[in-house]
Amino acid sequence: MNKYDPEKHEYYIDGIRVPSVTELLPKQNFYCTPEQLEAAREEGTENHNLIKMFFDTRETYENKMLEGLKIYLIGVSDLILYEKRLFSEKHKFAGCPDAVFKDSIIDFKRTPGNKNINALQLAGYNILLKENKIINKCHSWLILNYDGKWKSRNVYNERAEDIFLSLVKKYYIEQSLKNYMEG
Repeated sequence: MNKYDPEKHEYYIDGIRVPSVTELLPKQNFYCTPEQLEAAREEGTENHNLIKMFFDTRETYENKMLEGLKIYLIGVSDLILYEKRLFSEKHKFAGCPDAVFKDSIIDFKRTPGNKNINALQLAGYNILLKENKIINKCHSWLILNYDGKWKSRNVYNERAEDIFLSLVKKYYIEQSLKNYMEG
């Protein structure tokens, strides 16, 4: 049975904790104070909550970011899912894509970020979506960030899925080594 613990932000497959897509990504160095990092985390959470509310209701409530998103999404293919927790029983990881459309996967960010890291994240989601038979294959992996207007960047990389699966293997090798050394 697959389960998500919202208090701990942890995923479980058959009672065993598995890593999340974002947990598997290479760590990035941030040059900011802990207060700045917490403020950014809170802003990101609030923005994601607003976007989820928009997808739930299709209402913008005169919020400029949501009004811009509504305009951006005109002509974008049909929305399939958003903020849905998915599990890979084959590879033993899980994740929650921000939004999946018929022909694109979208992740909402505060800033554009590192293209290679973003590609790995969306590769993880693409693997989850294919395994769960939600989409077949998608080459439109979009990072959307809002800075007064929505900007998008396709971060698709044909090598990213293989690299992401290597990160999954690396995680489990490190866990095995840790258990060996402690046991």
